[in-house]
Amino acid sequence: MGLAPPLLSFLLMIAAGWVHRHQLIVIEFLQAENRLLKDRLSGRRLRFTDAERALLARKAKAVGRKGLLELDSVSPDTLLRWHRRLVAQRWNFAERRSAGRPGVMRHISELIVRMAQDNRSWGYTRIQRALANLNHKVGRGTIANAQSGALHAKRYLIIDRDTKYSQQFRRLVQDSGTNVIY
Repeated sequence: MGLAPPLLSFLLMIAAGWVHRHQLIVIEFLQAENRLLKDRLSGRRLRFTDAERALLARKAKAVGRKGLLELDSVSPDTLLRWHRRLVAQRWNFAERRSAGRPGVMRHISELIVRMAQDNRSWGYTRIQRALANLNHKVGRGTIANAQSGALHAKRYLIIDRDTKYSQQFRRLVQDSGTNVIY
């Protein structure tokens, strides 16, 4: 036994056939209208805007390549190429990207320099532990690089207490105009 009574199935088939026939008539009308408009252009190429290309590309993807071959519009390869570009633009995050690893935040870098100035007996490891107590996970190399001056107008050199430097090296650094923090 079927899911629907035979009379209801028959009426649904008649309604679906009428809708299908009506859609075919509308499609034929639109195709004839397109042909007439193209004839009016007298062989000149159609120029689409980017928004029109995007709309046609979305619709073309739904129709498929075989369906596009039956139409007298833009070639299927062109429409599908527009669709590929549309998808590529959608998933392109170039404007969000920057080169390299993100730098240390300015306030952390300033905090490193301030800690080194206020606590002259501290080395890299002690500053690292103090920053960890403040929930800033920073490596020894980052502390050493805080002297580079990339984020500051002045350049700093933090002399690690654990490392021995000669007097000649210290004099050379001071003569270069770099602020030395011992």
